[in-house]
Amino acid sequence: MSSIHLAHFCQPLIGLPEICNSQHMVIIPLGYQAVDAELILEGPPAAFDLVLARLALHYVADLAPVFTNIFRTLAAGAQFVFSVGHPVITSCDRGWVDGTPRQDWVVDNYFSTGVRVTDWLGNTVQKYHRTIEDYFHLLQTAGLRVEELREAKPQRNHFDDRQTYERRKRIPLFLIFSSRKPM
Repeated sequence: MSSIHLAHFCQPLIGLPEICNSQHMVIIPLGYQAVDAELILEGPPAAFDLVLARLALHYVADLAPVFTNIFRTLAAGAQFVFSVGHPVITSCDRGWVDGTPRQDWVVDNYFSTGVRVTDWLGNTVQKYHRTIEDYFHLLQTAGLRVEELREAKPQRNHFDDRQTYERRKRIPLFLIFSSRKPM
């Protein structure tokens, strides 16, 4: 059985340092081994069978070189899967009363892409808003073929109470792309 080489970018989560090292990436060739993030950006061509980026890329100002380098480090037929905050969420923060569950979502300045500064989990963070079309175009320009797009529709069995489930069904929180390097 051959090994699968996986490169995984992720935003470090509070209390979960074992999942993401300080360089925001882990490589898994049949077991965990932390490596520098530069491996995926400057690493050898055709080195990975799968690259995952979990809620990390909306913190990157210029994705074009990142996607180009991911394409270069993927083996032929390999997959690149990533998730970001959904663009309808990242477009605008108005309508959110700090410290309360968000009840209303204002979608404004959707096509004005770029930096957004917001409060998240008790911190002020800088994210980069892009449209769905922007992500699609970045993947295509890098040479990747988009295979699937998901918006993470909530499933009732993942919620303890119906009220939270109904609130979460009102707007998509995440956008997930699956793409592949052609053979």
